[in-house]
Amino acid sequence: TTLCRDMWPNNAGKMIQDKTEMASLPKHRIVPLSYEELCRWICVDPCGMDSATAVWLHPDVVGEEMRVELTIRLQGFVEEVSLGMLGSWNGTVEGAPKALQSVTLSGGLCQEAFDPQVRAISDIRELVLQLLSRPPPGRQSNDGKITLKRRVFDRVRPGDSNTDNVRVPVGEDPAGRLKRLEHLWAVRHVIEAGEQRADGKIVRVNPRVFRPGDFVDVAIAVFAVPMRVSRGRKVVEVMFAPRTVVRLLTPQASMVSHWCRNHRICRI
Repeated sequence: TTLCRDMWPNNAGKMIQDKTEMASLPKHRIVPLSYEELCRWICVDPCGMDSATAVWLHPDVVGEEMRVELTIRLQGFVEEVSLGMLGSWNGTVEGAPKALQSVTLSGGLCQEAFDPQVRAISDIRELVLQLLSRPPPGRQSNDGKITLKRRVFDRVRPGDSNTDNVRVPVGEDPAGRLKRLEHLWAVRHVIEAGEQRADGKIVRVNPRVFRPGDFVDVAIAVFAVPMRVSRGRKVVEVMFAPRTVVRLLTPQASMVSHWCRNHRICRI
């Protein structure tokens, strides 16, 4: 068994300062290959569906006294990206619950390293819905890509403290439109963005610097999110939410892209 990280050409998927090897990784840090093993690897609270519900590592993996939220690392080429602090928000109160930050990844021509990640995401989505006894919210895309997204805003509920709210810089909201909905919706998270330098150091960058073609490493959380669709019907969507995004290579510097274009295959 090989980590997807180690299947990209020229060792591009392994961060320069990452000294870990698969043999030394604990069980909870390796996504199981089989669906049966996956059933013993994650769990979810089936009764907490009034709001977004996190997916957890199973107590059998981390210990019964531990509650560890699931975090997964993925790698791929950016196809589409909207990671600004307010994402796709259109500036209206009505648009707040639909506003998303998102990034879509593909394997380029290196599908050998990317396809196992696509399968793992599909299996996790299927299992979470099964654990919640919910059907899929609709027809699932089968385009071989992975779309990661998270809601920009959290609903403000009676009694909520504003201590968890994140200050949105004026540059993100120069017209001051957030003032009109601060009693209804709040921003309570920041997607951390970084870039690997030649010496291996990860430095902070503005999330807006990411562009199609960048080769990135993304840490994600997994949430089951209740959503209201047509005629008031409720469905549950399994949302793979980016937490940190690190650019490992730009399109111009990417030896992976160069290798793939010239060889048309991706084999190690």
